[in-house]
Amino acid sequence: HVLLLQDGNIAVASSRPTIKIFNPKTFKTVNKFKGHKSAVNYLCCIGKEHFLSCSDDGKILKWEVKSAFLTFEFALKLSNAFLKSSLLFRIHSQDKPA
Repeated sequence: HVLLLQDGNIAVASSRPTIKIFNPKTFKTVNKFKGHKSAVNYLCCIGKEHFLSCSDDGKILKWEVKSAFLTFEFALKLSNAFLKSSLLFRIHSQDKPA
């Protein structure tokens, strides 16, 4: 999953437990976010300074963009399908005009 951050960089999730931030002009890695134990499936921007990540490990993590600091961890004992659909609902509901 790919997410355009408000600072212009691109966050990329993959089958690995890390998230990488790339500069789209230089294609260089700006930062790495480590905190999940399984594949990262979805990313969701929540303002200029934070984003959420959802993983097969059953966790939703809140990250600070500039520092790569983990600011909040939410763990559920629910199916991965539920986590994915919940986060997707959050992403799509943000895109709708108020």
